[in-house]
Amino acid sequence: MIIGYLNNLGNKELSRAAAIYRQKSTDQNLETKALSYSDIIDQLQDGKIDLALVNDRQDNLNTLNTYQIADASVIAIIQKGTFDKHAQIVELADLRANSCIITCSIQEEKAEYYYYRDVLIIPNQLIADDSLNETILMTQAGSGFFLMNEYTAPLIKNDDLQKLFLFNQGKQLKEKYLLLSKARNSNTDSFAQILKQQFK
Repeated sequence: MIIGYLNNLGNKELSRAAAIYRQKSTDQNLETKALSYSDIIDQLQDGKIDLALVNDRQDNLNTLNTYQIADASVIAIIQKGTFDKHAQIVELADLRANSCIITCSIQEEKAEYYYYRDVLIIPNQLIADDSLNETILMTQAGSGFFLMNEYTAPLIKNDDLQKLFLFNQGKQLKEKYLLLSKARNSNTDSFAQILKQQFK
């Protein structure tokens, strides 16, 4: 079984689920690989991958089986000192003067811009950069902020940055994790259940 995943979702929970699944299903080979969103959809349709972990982009996925995996709180990461050091949340309106930096390749820009604009409803100027290290440096320098979520943000360990739960008009922003498959069977059901447990 081959499982694709969006790189910006990380693979910590996916790797844990894969290890558990391998122990339970010793007769099954299992491989994971990072892909862009468009590659994931294409490869699922073509049967090159069996499952894919993605964020919900509100696409018409009628031809694919969808498992709801988790709702992750969106976190804005900004230059330390921009807000009170004890602050834990920030309203999107309070970031309106800041650009939102997106880490993605040139090929992924269009899809990521759509996700930020139309799904997350981020009205800020969007800047794309293909390196997470560059994104972090730009943020440290006060050039904007970037978004992660409660599962991926802990991977950023940097004392010059501040992490704040992001709200829009009092409503907390969430990123929905979905597991997609072309066909549904006992293997995909089993893996989806194991994966879901890793986000609790």
